[in-house]
Amino acid sequence: MRRYTQGSKGFTLIELVLVIAMVGVLASIATPSYLNYAQKARATQCYVDRGEAQNVIRQYYQDHPDTEITSLQQLIDAGYLRTGFNCPLGGEYILIPATTAGSQYPIVACSLHYLPELIPAEPTPAPVPTPTPTPAPKPKPLTSLGSSFEEISKGMIAAIEKFYQENGKYPRKGANTRYTDIGLNPDEWKDAINGITYTPQADHISVSPGTGYTFSVTSMSGKEVTISGSKNIIYSMETKQWYSSSIKKGNEVNISTLQVKQK
Repeated sequence: MRRYTQGSKGFTLIELVLVIAMVGVLASIATPSYLNYAQKARATQCYVDRGEAQNVIRQYYQDHPDTEITSLQQLIDAGYLRTGFNCPLGGEYILIPATTAGSQYPIVACSLHYLPELIPAEPTPAPVPTPTPTPAPKPKPLTSLGSSFEEISKGMIAAIEKFYQENGKYPRKGANTRYTDIGLNPDEWKDAINGITYTPQADHISVSPGTGYTFSVTSMSGKEVTISGSKNIIYSMETKQWYSSSIKKGNEVNISTLQVKQK
């Protein structure tokens, strides 16, 4: 074994410690700089790769003008990009559609180095509710049986038929009982309704023109009949037919042709 004798040259412990300390300081300074440099180099490579990808996208659209690029894998499968194409620092390449990026072609972005400011999608307008029209209030009927001749005459006929079915006889003919027997208020029928006076009379109903009105109706033979003054039109519960003036053969009229005229 080699021995060091007095007067021979060598490193002392203190010198070794100082050297090791200096090497550590230099390493602590150099290592981050190196790592930073390496990261910048990889970031630059990412930028270059994305630039090449943009050129590839333009070329793809020239070769396939009718095909839309929806993913980078589509370019890889078509042989335009290499397999494993991705950021050297581990970032993920993302294909952003042209409409979203606001550009002519899709943009290749990187999750670490480049995410462009995206154009927000047009918000879907909220459906405007269609206002529900408020139905116009129905006018109050002129009588308890309705307002028109058809409504009133049919209602009065039905009331007499009901009375007959329940009692085996027709209503009475008194000034008030002719109405009350079939459930009507006599006061309601004192005046003409739309120029027509209604009078139930046991087995028939008489309708006559009110003051200042006349009727025009067509007979079953086609002749126009005028009803005025004290004349009337009569409905027979027995024959279920309308007649002019009196219930007898030859006086039948077509009630659907009835016209109420003001003098």
